[in-house]
Amino acid sequence: MKRFLKTADIIGYGRSLLTDPDIANKVENGECIRECLNCNKGCVDAIQSRRYLSCVLNDENGDEETIFIQPCTETKNIAIVGASLAGLEAARVAYKRGHTVTVFEKSNRLGGQINIDSVPPRKMKSYVLFNTMKNSCPIK
Repeated sequence: MKRFLKTADIIGYGRSLLTDPDIANKVENGECIRECLNCNKGCVDAIQSRRYLSCVLNDENGDEETIFIQPCTETKNIAIVGASLAGLEAARVAYKRGHTVTVFEKSNRLGGQINIDSVPPRKMKSYVLFNTMKNSCPIK
């Protein structure tokens, strides 16, 4: 994709920009990109009912000037208990703010309930989301 960005005159994104508005910058920097789940919960449903556009994967969406991840003023050691989607997102945000983060998980597999949720047909996108979140966390 990085090679494509350097040769393309224009690239069009739809819902992907609601999920991750920094796609081009992240590709340039080699960072993980949040992928759209095609769940339609904050975007298509909102358009059909004439509500505010949002995305279930992006809390900063639509209010980027006032809601954004700010660097911390004092570095802390943060413990996250549980490596589910919520735990990994909390770890990502805390790390991005500048804290030292340790994630504790009782099982030998990250993801929590997403490991069960992604098994039925057409649910593999949930696992793609999990992998994106897992890869965006500084896990050692």
